[in-house]
Amino acid sequence: MRATIASLLALAILSAPGGAVLAADPGAHSHGTKHPPLTLNRGNKWPTDAPLRTGMARIRADLASTLPAIHGDRFSAADFRDLATDIEGHVAYMIENCRLGEDADAVLHRLIAEILEGAAAMRREGAASAPGQGAAQVVAALNHYGRLFDDPGWTPLEHR
Repeated sequence: MRATIASLLALAILSAPGGAVLAADPGAHSHGTKHPPLTLNRGNKWPTDAPLRTGMARIRADLASTLPAIHGDRFSAADFRDLATDIEGHVAYMIENCRLGEDADAVLHRLIAEILEGAAAMRREGAASAPGQGAAQVVAALNHYGRLFDDPGWTPLEHR
C-alpha cells in the first residue's frame, strides 16, 4: 500500500504547466492523455460511479470529523500525518476501482492531484509548514468535486 501511495504522490507532483494534472504512466490508471480544465461537461455535471462516490464520501467524512480540532489548533503534526495517510488510502481505492469514461476521468485526475498535494502538505513539518493549508486545499478540491460531479446528496464542507 505504501508503494501505491508513493506512486500516487509522485504522479501528483508531475503536473502539467496549466495546473495540477496526473501524468500518464503506462502501468497506472489512465484512460488517456487529455487534461481538460476543471469545467462541467457541456453545462452538466460529470457522471460518477460507486467507487468514486464512496472514496470521496470517506475523504469528506474524515475531514468533517477533524475540522473542529484543526480550527481549534488541537490537531498535532501526527494527527495531520494520519489524516494524510487515510486520504491517500481513499484516493488509492478510487483509482484502483475507477470505471469512469475518459473525459470524466481526466477531470477527476485534476481533482485527485489537488487532493494528493493537500495531503502532502499535511505531512510537512518545520517552521515554514502549514498543514492546515493542506487540509484547506483538500476541502477546496472536495467542494470542486461537488460542483463538477453528479453525486446525489453531496454537501460541501465549510472551511474558514
